[in-house]
Amino acid sequence: MSPVNLFTHYTKKENHFTNGLVSILQLSKCVDKCFVRNFFMKTMNTPFLDVQKDSVTFKVLRAFPGTADAELSSDEIYCLLETKIVSGTIREEQIRSHLIHLYEHNQKIKKLVLLTPDDSGSQYVRQFTQLDPDPDIILHLEWKKVYNFFHGYAEGHEGLLSEIIRQYLEKIHNEIFEQDFVGVILTIAFNEVTRVNPDTYLDEMRNGEWPNWPTPQEYKKLDGTGRKLLLYDPKRQAITVEVEISKVEMTGQNGFPWSNKFAQETLKVDENLIVVQNIRKIKGFENFGVYRKGRKPIRNLTYEQYRQLKKRSDTVT
Repeated sequence: MSPVNLFTHYTKKENHFTNGLVSILQLSKCVDKCFVRNFFMKTMNTPFLDVQKDSVTFKVLRAFPGTADAELSSDEIYCLLETKIVSGTIREEQIRSHLIHLYEHNQKIKKLVLLTPDDSGSQYVRQFTQLDPDPDIILHLEWKKVYNFFHGYAEGHEGLLSEIIRQYLEKIHNEIFEQDFVGVILTIAFNEVTRVNPDTYLDEMRNGEWPNWPTPQEYKKLDGTGRKLLLYDPKRQAITVEVEISKVEMTGQNGFPWSNKFAQETLKVDENLIVVQNIRKIKGFENFGVYRKGRKPIRNLTYEQYRQLKKRSDTVT
């Protein structure tokens, strides 16, 4: 029996995603010998697996020892894959366990790939990719890049492989992008309690005078998960600030006892970062900022909604 089977059943949802991805990579060998190499080149800028040159073996979960989700190997290369379908769920002890297993093998090239919805450039992800002293051992792969590569292939090709990829794309879109949570949009309150001055706070942000943002309640999902805080300015009618939150902690300040600490080098400040016209084009945000209809002070944001916001951020219509 093949160590990878498209129809294998797994109880955990993320295992279905791992099995689907590895099955597609394995099946591609029968259709396009360049597929696997191009996949890693386009998604991670490294062609370390090439089925044209190497006899690559694909294994998933039950088919090999260890705690990773998948194994891709040849005489020269040994690669482990750890898959997450919810952002902010990478675990250090899990990575260290994978590294022990990785270094037990003799192949010249060793890689541990973390496939998650998180932003590869986030401070949150960097803390995990830097756990090994060799900067080329632990690599991060965004689901967004997997989706974009598969989408491009399916658009340009016909046949059974393309049809399987289209079904997998639908699964990624519906069960990751439309359900996972990238952060929150918080409407700024300009008053004596918040002490936020609409005329000066942007310059203060740029000058580093706001290392954190106080809130009246705790947003637990922002704590140490690399998720984003987007500040909406009701006077400018635009999102003016975007920043990754590294830690949420209690300060005891009257009215706003919770502090959302900014991750270093993640702050973006712009008077018209994302204008309200583009926010209202997103499904579920049609009445955003409208008096008596969409004045909620905080709104959760999925990856799909965030993707659409960023796609439209350069256009005002």
